[in-house]
Amino acid sequence: AKERTAYDRMRQHLFTDFEDGSSASASTILVKVLRLHQLAGGHVTDDAGEHKWVGTSKLDACLELLEERSLKKVIVACRFLAEMRALEKLLTQGKRSWMMIDGSVPPEKRADIEEEFQEGALPYVLLLQYKAGGASLTLTAADALILYSLDTAVISHQQLIGRVFRIGQTTHVQVLPLLAENTVDKTLYAGLRAGKDGVDLAKLLLGSR
Repeated sequence: AKERTAYDRMRQHLFTDFEDGSSASASTILVKVLRLHQLAGGHVTDDAGEHKWVGTSKLDACLELLEERSLKKVIVACRFLAEMRALEKLLTQGKRSWMMIDGSVPPEKRADIEEEFQEGALPYVLLLQYKAGGASLTLTAADALILYSLDTAVISHQQLIGRVFRIGQTTHVQVLPLLAENTVDKTLYAGLRAGKDGVDLAKLLLGSR
């Protein structure tokens, strides 16, 4: 309920506030779409530049999917670093083996993580930030790819899917998008699957706000 309230306030009034007295607002339509995308994931950047968690609906759904695949290798793709940090904390608390590739991980370390994910026997969770995933990684050992949040560039989306579906993939891989009901998530996912980018995707998002 808190997430829905915060989302609807931002959608209707370009503004939402929090119990601690802080608030988040959108000065332009494009910032509004960004804030709505964050809120669909349960968090938002407030006007002071701090991340606020509004609720855990999508986090809970993601953990449920991971629990169902406790003996599998699973990639969780995120657009926002705050989502990765929250999942990192929850996976550590749950004593689930995990690795992470975000923008701070140097190329040589990414190669080590890729090798461990591909060759290791343990059922790892790999937290992957879209742009840090790059076009060079091979992650065909994945049993499932969970799209926690979506990037707004079709090339990033296609490259991510290409990490698990490429030469060397011999098994079935589930692609599981987590789409918050009645939010920009559904419109964005449909646009990305249709190959829309740039102006066309922006028009879709602006029309769905």
